[in-house]
Amino acid sequence: MPRSTNTDGLLGAVAINVRFYRTNQKMPRRILSEKSEISERYLAQLEAGKANISILLMERIGKALGLPMETLLERPAANA
Repeated sequence: MPRSTNTDGLLGAVAINVRFYRTNQKMPRRILSEKSEISERYLAQLEAGKANISILLMERIGKALGLPMETLLERPAANA
């Protein structure tokens, strides 16, 4: 069975947050990839909720976005 997009739970929250903060800063995925030294393909998988990200990679993404890693773990509001 193909792995579907995970929009619930912790991975879903991280996916939503990374995409939100990246687009809110008008940062193309390519730039986030360069700043975090994480491939664009992996970032796309992460934003789709398909990547099981490590703490170290999440820290690099947080730094690249100028955010504490903990911000990426916050559960989005139900109405967001």
